[in-house]
Amino acid sequence: MSTATLLLALALCATLTATLTCAGLDSEIQALLSFKRNLYDPRGVMDGWDVATPAAPCDWRGILCYAGRVRELRLPRLQLSGRLSEQLGNLRQLRRLSLHSNNLNGSIPRALSDCSLLRAVYLQYNSLAGEISPAFFTNLTNLQVLNLAHNLISGEISGDISASMRVLDLSSNSFSGQIRRELFCCSPAPAHQFVIQSFHRRHSGYDRSTAAVAVLMARRQ
Repeated sequence: MSTATLLLALALCATLTATLTCAGLDSEIQALLSFKRNLYDPRGVMDGWDVATPAAPCDWRGILCYAGRVRELRLPRLQLSGRLSEQLGNLRQLRRLSLHSNNLNGSIPRALSDCSLLRAVYLQYNSLAGEISPAFFTNLTNLQVLNLAHNLISGEISGDISASMRVLDLSSNSFSGQIRRELFCCSPAPAHQFVIQSFHRRHSGYDRSTAAVAVLMARRQ
């Protein structure tokens, strides 16, 4: 291969890489703007979320990036209210989602299960309701921390718990039935130590005999 051909191939490769990166970044910006539109932000913490900023969205408050892609969305304790946008599922490089201690309602977006690289989700102390999609557990195989405590989430837990899971807190919700031990089959017993506590509903008249697993803490021995 001649030097000219090699240089041309490298240039085309660089152009293609840049194009794909820009396309991914544009998708992330649109996802974040949809997230912003869906929420009431009394403190104006997202007022600076503007596509005209020099390094949008990586210079926006609450956003952490790596190599120009969104890795973390952190906006806890800011009195945000409203529903989470399904477009959050377009944040394909997201590793950490921290929106705890707000006033979020509605259900957890099913599309969030498309963020297959997620490692930690903190949504505790909100008013999230509805059921959790089985895909949330099945698809998020890298998930290590999932905290949904003190919400209004209902239904049964189905789908295998990831072998990567270290902390799972589902306490103080409205779940029914039981979390079957088979769901933890992906976590080999010799490699994990489990601490399990029961959970309860907020509503009166709850039959504690149906209480199931609320908190799973697993640590590598």
